[in-house]
Amino acid sequence: MPLTISNISHTTSSAAGGLTVTITGLGFSTEAEDVTVTFMAGGLSYDGLVLSASKTSIDVRTPRVPEALEEATTLDVLVTPSLGAMPQHSGFTMTFDTGLSPRVLSISPERGSTAGGTTVVVAINSDGPLFEGPASEYSVSVGELDNGQTCGNVQISSDKTELSCVTAAPSPRVFSPQLVHILRCVLTNVTNFLLLDRCQQGSVFVYQAAE
Repeated sequence: MPLTISNISHTTSSAAGGLTVTITGLGFSTEAEDVTVTFMAGGLSYDGLVLSASKTSIDVRTPRVPEALEEATTLDVLVTPSLGAMPQHSGFTMTFDTGLSPRVLSISPERGSTAGGTTVVVAINSDGPLFEGPASEYSVSVGELDNGQTCGNVQISSDKTELSCVTAAPSPRVFSPQLVHILRCVLTNVTNFLLLDRCQQGSVFVYQAAE
């Protein structure tokens, strides 16, 4: 069946990526690993992470686009619907905008024990988007976005410029710099779970051996 794309759920993402986008149509493979979604234009090319696929829709997480940290960047959305197929233009574009996510100023401390229990504070620029909403809407992980260690007991400062959480012990133990991912999950109705963008830069944490 030839590929037909009828809709894309979002056409704007932050420069940091992390937004889950649903592309609907016909002709997709039902194996997520066989589908590729590429955002490209003018020599730039970034693949999104395909999360799921069916014959009529795919869910993809937008990538980080460093060039968009300086100015908004619009890229074409190309879909490779199945293994061995040629990429096809979806007819849609995605604009990556630095103004849609908080900009990280610092993370403190930058090191913590592999035993866990370190309270980490992430500070953001007060001139941009803030940590809006209750702390219960935020989840924080250290390491991989989907398989990292949860940083729990999330708290938001009264001026909405700082988020704190308490690290868990990593398994397996790691000593290289780890990204701190901050996700905001807003329950829009009983069945719809919207994943908003992760913070942009400077959020790196290093585990050190427990005493």
